[in-house]
Amino acid sequence: MKSRIFMYLFIFTALIALYQFKSASNYVENTQVALAKYQETAEEHSKITAQLKSLEAQLEIAQLFDLKYNHEGLLALENQYEGPQEISDFISDALIQTNVDKELQHALIPFKSKKAKFVFNSVKVLNHKWLIANFTNGAIWGEAILKFSINSDLVNFTTEDAFLYR
Repeated sequence: MKSRIFMYLFIFTALIALYQFKSASNYVENTQVALAKYQETAEEHSKITAQLKSLEAQLEIAQLFDLKYNHEGLLALENQYEGPQEISDFISDALIQTNVDKELQHALIPFKSKKAKFVFNSVKVLNHKWLIANFTNGAIWGEAILKFSINSDLVNFTTEDAFLYR
């Protein structure tokens, strides 16, 4: 009878030991999986942080030549308009309106086209005196640097330099 009790006790103890071994093994595996996921997440976070810093640096460089972020340029125009977006839009719209002229040769683009008229597409106002714009006739593209001045509600443009991509 005592031998049966010891045998049952031995089997019960062995089952408890097996259960604890398996439980500890699962805990180690789960911890390793969690650690691997954490390391992947940390690597992704590092990559995203590096990309964010790169984009912030690019944005800072892009803002160097933009009227919206040019404090001195805005001060020169502050009494005429309400805000930088309105000023930039006003100047851009005024330049795009020069495309409406019915002449085949655009007055501000110093290149002739036999196929179609060159017209301005997009404009970036650099400061309170200068802007850069691209233009096309549908087949050939170019860019121009223009000087502008604002007199009341009229914007006057002068082409300083332009080139074509051929």
